[in-house]
Amino acid sequence: MTTNLYIPRLRAHKLSAAVGSGKTRAAVAWIAGPATARTNVLYVAPTRHLLAQTERSIREALAATEGQQVRNVHRIVSDPNEPGRGSVKVDALQALNEAEEGDGLVQLLTTQTFLAVLAGIRHPQRWSVILDEAFAPASFQTFQLGADALRGWEHFSELFEVDPAQGHRIVPKQGKQIAVEAVARGDFSSAGDRFKSLQEVAQGVANKAIRCELVMTDGARAVLDGATPKKRGKDVTGTALQFASYVDPQAFAGFREVLFLSALFEQTVLYHLWTRALGVSFEEHPEFPAHMLRDTHAEQGRFLAVGHLLHKDDRASIDALQRDALSGQPGPGAPGARVIDHLIQTAAGHFGDERFLLQANERFGYSAGSALLPRLAVRIPTMSHGLNDFQDCDNVAALAVTNPNPQQLQWVRSRTGMDAREVTQAYRIHATYQALGRCSILSTPI
Repeated sequence: MTTNLYIPRLRAHKLSAAVGSGKTRAAVAWIAGPATARTNVLYVAPTRHLLAQTERSIREALAATEGQQVRNVHRIVSDPNEPGRGSVKVDALQALNEAEEGDGLVQLLTTQTFLAVLAGIRHPQRWSVILDEAFAPASFQTFQLGADALRGWEHFSELFEVDPAQGHRIVPKQGKQIAVEAVARGDFSSAGDRFKSLQEVAQGVANKAIRCELVMTDGARAVLDGATPKKRGKDVTGTALQFASYVDPQAFAGFREVLFLSALFEQTVLYHLWTRALGVSFEEHPEFPAHMLRDTHAEQGRFLAVGHLLHKDDRASIDALQRDALSGQPGPGAPGARVIDHLIQTAAGHFGDERFLLQANERFGYSAGSALLPRLAVRIPTMSHGLNDFQDCDNVAALAVTNPNPQQLQWVRSRTGMDAREVTQAYRIHATYQALGRCSILSTPI
């Protein structure tokens, strides 16, 4: 399948710049500028925090612009304090579909809401879209086939079929589109309770903006060939199907223009997936104020020192970090005695009496207020994109593990042609790079 984003009514662009370079600040200036005063802008970001931060910046920029017309800036998120209010999806679609060309509206949505409504936007040509570190390249789900794998496959095949010509895309079986949509909605009164186990698959398949593809493991090949997959020890891939879900670039084909803001965009899995597997190409935006961007690598690089807590031959994986630090035996060790605990204690000792940002997987228990958390450690999430609240902190311990599992690695390699090292780096580099970019590196050097 080949998708060309350069068709009439669409301009697809990228802005790939260093962390802390001011991509969002430049985007705000572009939105608030007189040249875009009558342009409807849909701004998408992964977290509510980043949306709220950007909304404030847009309002401040508009207020500071002389002669700027009043613009409707609306951040659409669910409010837990208003349970009787309509769903955020309904609100978002109403706002987007009622907009007229030239209204100059600015709507801000989270990635989750945007993906939920993308296929329902009736007049995409009326909107310019800015995706600020907006979404992961692909999510992976598992469907258990059960003890009898072939019977489980027959059950799966009642609703779906796999199209090898489209990268083993999962699509509704002929005549089952309505049933798949019902299962996706959770309407089992019409579809039948026996399809509850297929709801997650149905939600991806029913969303016209999403591509769902079967990950071609040995087990998947076996059931496609009508054979019983072999189970290998604790490996459950033979009794389960994994499928990858990701945004179909065709879903963007009607927008006025699309701009991806991302640090190291060319090193993301999304970039390689869209360009190598789906024929998408990107160009620089001709009107975006790139002159506003800082070169943080050149400005701050001389102040940076990088250390490694693991030996170069050790593997940074969940399995390795959760082991008992002394015995090294497989399996979770006791909290406080695991490899990860010793690494964090070593980092705390190295930083001494200085605060440091700590990025670690939630499963290790280093949440705010935890007895495990060192006194001067400030916990930041694995997805720390856009957090600007810690510029007074000079130190970072980036210990989150975001490796792909073997099936994910295999799927990305098969779809993009990347080698194992390239895929693993694409998964790992952004969590670490973004964690580094939350500290005082964001500050302007003296």
